[in-house]
Amino acid sequence: MAAIVLAAGGSRRMGGDNKLLAEVAGKPMVAHVVDACRNAGLRQVVLVTGHEGATVAGLFEPSAVEVAHNPGHASGMAGSIRAGLDAVQPGVRGVLICLGDMPGVRPATLRRLVAALRERDDICVPYHAGRPGNPVLWGAAHLQALRAAVTGDQGGRRLLRERCTCVRQVAVDDPLIRADADTPEALAQLRSALGHPDPGAPGNREETEPFRR
Repeated sequence: MAAIVLAAGGSRRMGGDNKLLAEVAGKPMVAHVVDACRNAGLRQVVLVTGHEGATVAGLFEPSAVEVAHNPGHASGMAGSIRAGLDAVQPGVRGVLICLGDMPGVRPATLRRLVAALRERDDICVPYHAGRPGNPVLWGAAHLQALRAAVTGDQGGRRLLRERCTCVRQVAVDDPLIRADADTPEALAQLRSALGHPDPGAPGNREETEPFRR
């Protein structure tokens, strides 16, 4: 198994700060995502960088991640997904597409998705309280189609619809599979949900509802 951590975006809605470098529970947001992948036992973790790429990559020891830089990151997520897929080692059974701004996803959730992948043509989607979230684990049989299907700032949503018969819904005890941090308000709420509130930030409260994607 491999994981691709998408960490190339420009954080436009964050007001100028790079959200991936924002401290959450004592370390940069993106470090939580990489650590979750490593703690889940994934063989390869590909970190896709773009905006402030050297700074983001510099957070990690070379042995922790394989860096794939996306020079066209400003054009959207699709280029980053392709850059990550190009760096994945051959022969993997599946690839997790992880978002660098979702630091609350637990290693146990990733392990649950990996355990649910039975066939190379499975697509494993985490569900909590009947609603889907991220990351999605794509079986190896879909990787070429995923690379061709993504466009602009859209990920694999269209391909998920087209290949719905391959989708395996995986129930997880992890409400933060729907929690990202695109704005300062969302970041404050995420810190609160993880037990490290930022009292000075607006909109801070103990719930994850605003993170619905």
